[in-house]
Amino acid sequence: MKNIILVINLIIIICFSGCKLVDNTNSSLPEDDKYFDMRGHVNTVKGAYQLTIDDNYLFVGDGENHLSTYDAYVPWNMSMLSTIIFKQALNGRIYESVRDWRNNLYAACGKDGFYIFNTSNPSTPTVIDFNNNVKGKSIDMDNDLIAITTDNGWNLYTINSSNSLSLSYSKIFFEKEPRKIRIKYPYLYVSSETDLEIYDITMVSSPLSVRIVDLNDMRDMKIIDNYLISITNNQLIFIDIIQPYAAYMVQDIDLSNFSISPTAFSIQGNKLIIASDDMKLHYFILNSLESIVERGYKTFDYYIYDIDFSDDYYYLSCGPLGIYSLQINNVND
Repeated sequence: MKNIILVINLIIIICFSGCKLVDNTNSSLPEDDKYFDMRGHVNTVKGAYQLTIDDNYLFVGDGENHLSTYDAYVPWNMSMLSTIIFKQALNGRIYESVRDWRNNLYAACGKDGFYIFNTSNPSTPTVIDFNNNVKGKSIDMDNDLIAITTDNGWNLYTINSSNSLSLSYSKIFFEKEPRKIRIKYPYLYVSSETDLEIYDITMVSSPLSVRIVDLNDMRDMKIIDNYLISITNNQLIFIDIIQPYAAYMVQDIDLSNFSISPTAFSIQGNKLIIASDDMKLHYFILNSLESIVERGYKTFDYYIYDIDFSDDYYYLSCGPLGIYSLQINNVND
């Protein structure tokens, strides 16, 4: 594919599928949902605000301390398997969760603490441990290491031979608030409202800060191959982490050109989908790290809080509307 980009008042993008003119002063397209193949929908107990898919099971957190499990083996016919109330409290929720090969689900629940669920039988999940003092909203894991934010820093845990957690290190921030945390061993990535800080965690008991990259108002981030990709209130940012101690921003794409203030995103190959705070789901083609081309968008009846992907299907948590599954069509423009 050959791309030619000229930035004046118009962006001219020439590719194998033809020529597109995009008005750079207001590049949102008219609504075009032909690319979105809505495959399935299921209602949830108290809404859907966070989801994790693993081994064809959806683990969904709502707004009232429920963990619900759904069979997504057939994405167009999802069905509930179980729901449990893990804490008797109002307005509690799971913010992020990860599931490991032991079938344990580790959940960051904000003010309600840090929970571990045994999901070996998705029809009867159980709480096996919790820590009410770890009030984080972001969590990630790599092999036997788990990192979770706290209300004023982050903790690093090692999973021991008895499948319980041992605290390896605890970091306290004094002048900033942690937002998202990701691991790609032997490095740990922690974002705040002002920057991204990278740690070498080869020695898990004494991590070493090796790099700080300016990154304001970050809302979500993912590690894909050798890049850390993040969204802010109006930007899509690519950070090269081939050498984490020399990490640098490769590209900063201004999403305000597309009238988007993002809430969640997913990148699969060259397909980029972004949920925005005006209840729209946008579909882009990522031509390179220098340009994205908007194909169309679909309007939902509620906010999209979370997006996960498995086996060619996207899963969307849409608050009180429940969960939707969809595919992206390869439409010939």
